[in-house]
Amino acid sequence: MAGFCSAVDTETGLELVLTAMVRGQGKTSGFHERRVPLTRIRRTRTGMPVGLDRVGVVARGRMEDAGAIGRLLARALKHLFRKGGVFAGAPSARHKARIDYSDKAADARIERWLVRFNTEVDALFFGDGFWGEVTGEDGDQAADWRRAVRKVALGVLHDAGETAPHSQVKRIRARADAEDYFRSGMAAIIREREGSGDG
Repeated sequence: MAGFCSAVDTETGLELVLTAMVRGQGKTSGFHERRVPLTRIRRTRTGMPVGLDRVGVVARGRMEDAGAIGRLLARALKHLFRKGGVFAGAPSARHKARIDYSDKAADARIERWLVRFNTEVDALFFGDGFWGEVTGEDGDQAADWRRAVRKVALGVLHDAGETAPHSQVKRIRARADAEDYFRSGMAAIIREREGSGDG
């Protein structure tokens, strides 16, 4: 996914325009654009106006976090809906089960869950935490954002698990495997972000 953030001065005021080109994500592939009106001037704790470059940096970081978590969710969903039910290996090796990530039929099965994830994340994107991070308020808004997106993803994964096409016993195990895979991947994302100094 490649993204770009810019400002547009329209007749009704300043807008923040976020654009992204997504590849290899099923029906969500293609060009995406979000326009957000900037209706009031934001200031830092020192009273200085916030530059648009700072808004762009924060928006890009949130896009990258949401994209990484969304891709992880897609893989976890494929674990959940994989053919043949659950992986028979040891619990510590479940996430290593062979999954065909290029399976188009699997893409179709998980599509509606990814649409729901993206819709819920979009609704959270420009919340108070976003502007708190832009203006440098106390707290770790970047980490809070990742936790919020993780919560959305786990909610989607949980609900998708209720519809997994397995027997009751296999469904319980498949859900546990998928959630284990997701949590393991999420821990790696957090380590990478915190290690890079992004919060």
